[in-house]
Amino acid sequence: MIIIEAGSTQTKVCTIKDQQISTTQYFAGISPTYMSDTEIEAILKQIFVDHTSSQVLHYYGTGCFSQKGKDKLLKCITSIVDIPQVFVYSDLLAAARALAQNQPAQINILGTGSASCLYDGKEITQVYFNSGYLFGDYGSGYHIGLTLLKAHFQNQFDPATHIQIQEFAKLENQELIQSIYASDQPKSVVANFAKCAAQLKSKAQINKIIEDSFYHFIQHQIKLNSAHVQTPQYFAGSIAHHFEDQLYKCLKDSNLSLAGISASPIEDLAQYHLTYSI
Repeated sequence: MIIIEAGSTQTKVCTIKDQQISTTQYFAGISPTYMSDTEIEAILKQIFVDHTSSQVLHYYGTGCFSQKGKDKLLKCITSIVDIPQVFVYSDLLAAARALAQNQPAQINILGTGSASCLYDGKEITQVYFNSGYLFGDYGSGYHIGLTLLKAHFQNQFDPATHIQIQEFAKLENQELIQSIYASDQPKSVVANFAKCAAQLKSKAQINKIIEDSFYHFIQHQIKLNSAHVQTPQYFAGSIAHHFEDQLYKCLKDSNLSLAGISASPIEDLAQYHLTYSI
């Protein structure tokens, strides 16, 4: 059995054979929303070099909640590898199965992008509306990076902070702006500046940017669930992991508790498949 968990930044792969979970392998990210079939197939070919004899594939990925996204991935997979049983699911279901296993919960993803949904212990029953990175994606690496950069470009920080951000970017402001606009993946470039925020989070202004982004996520995503206070809140993604202290504070301020958190659900997801044999 092959298990793939694909985000827009990174794809993680592991296998289950003879009741043993393999070491995780890492590849470039896959997004059916923003990538062509050719781009996706190029990454899949790298993945399947060592896994051509597998009988079952469980693929979890960003952009695969919609039928259009699922169909696109299924087409790409079946065009380059012959695996008898191929299942394609959303990254939300990956986080749900990894974190909550078979228990009902609200599942929240804070990575390059963000998302929130309800899980009944088996399936995702509701996905809460998110207007995407141009209009929302609160709590995500993109939103934190964007807010940091806007404040930087508008000269809202002290001189030392501006210097540190510029050193992280390795570019002067005008060059940085031009490089972002010229990039094929501007969302990923901007989201990368969440790493800069992590380095500077001891500074009050930077910490406020992070917390404000989480408060927005709670307001515009979690609270769309009318029973959010009573519902266990789980979080997956690198942003939730690296800013756990800020997230915990924002949840506590909002009368919510943190039921569980995972930077990358692939290992727990593999354990789910090993346990429930689906």
